[in-house]
Amino acid sequence: MPYRIISTLPQRGQKSVCVTAPLIHNNQLCATARVSGRSTPPRSDIYLTSSRSVLCFLALLCWAATLLAPSQIVAQLAGMPAQPALTLHTGDAVRISVWQRPELSGEFPIGDDGSIVHPLYRALQVSGIPLSDVEERVRSFLLQFDATPTFVIEPLLQITLAGQIARPNVYTLPPRTTIAQAIAVAGGPTDRGRLTAVQLVREGRAFSVDLTRPDATLARMPIRSGDQIMIFPTRSVWREVVMPSMSVIGAVAGVISVIMRARR
Repeated sequence: MPYRIISTLPQRGQKSVCVTAPLIHNNQLCATARVSGRSTPPRSDIYLTSSRSVLCFLALLCWAATLLAPSQIVAQLAGMPAQPALTLHTGDAVRISVWQRPELSGEFPIGDDGSIVHPLYRALQVSGIPLSDVEERVRSFLLQFDATPTFVIEPLLQITLAGQIARPNVYTLPPRTTIAQAIAVAGGPTDRGRLTAVQLVREGRAFSVDLTRPDATLARMPIRSGDQIMIFPTRSVWREVVMPSMSVIGAVAGVISVIMRARR
């Protein structure tokens, strides 16, 4: 029941009573209140008191219930299709290190056509194929410079970090990088950023989780190509939840007060 009717000025010879019957029933104002099995007409000495603190607390609980539990988020991520053998896509990059060949070494992005953006490597198509095949194509290419080429290839996945983060930008990071490490690479959250509700968008699905929890499994999950990580600003519960709830309660109490005066 959203309201209680409290008698504060008992008539002579009567005891003070607390009426717990609901004031509003089926969207209509009750004309009487039941006390000790008898119907007593409302008097001017009966006033309305709204349990604002209780309703505000309930509002906070409703807001908190909208957040998925960490275990649910991990379960949803685990339920997504397993990532196949690592493949590169447009926007990703490769870091190639060739022994004693600095002109062939460096970090090169994958172009829109799926090739390595480099004057010499541009003939190599590397997008959408397993990393093992990329290595074989690079090896075959390097044979024209060295009979026994020695090289290392490291894939770099493109992700986006935005919101309340020190250096929001698009980054290319190794596949072993975790969500928490990616945030650290971008400088971590700003003074207004909060790690209690970091949003991860992966394959068109959004997940929000508290990375400050000791069991924040999501923080230790590796990134995937195309991941988007958003850090939202610190939220004022009093301004965004409590105050709006109190405004609504006050408006309802005002309407009921007007109706009560009209019925006297």
